[in-house]
Amino acid sequence: MDPEIDSNIVDLGRGYGIEVVGTDVHIALTMSTRACLLYEYLTESAQIDVEMVWDPPRNPAMMSEEAKRQLG
Repeated sequence: MDPEIDSNIVDLGRGYGIEVVGTDVHIALTMSTRACLLYEYLTESAQIDVEMVWDPPRNPAMMSEEAKRQLG
């Protein structure tokens, strides 16, 4: 969950390439900006291997319809 807007990061279009190998989980995430203060929160609160990526760049079109409605 993104604590600032109370929506999950998948619906916000911020998660890419989830990979599960045995009991190991790897997910690539991106933030709204490189200066996002949530990076540390998300990587510390997740008990998975998190890779921050910037390609493809995040844009509102990646959001689920539910997240778009929630955020207006």
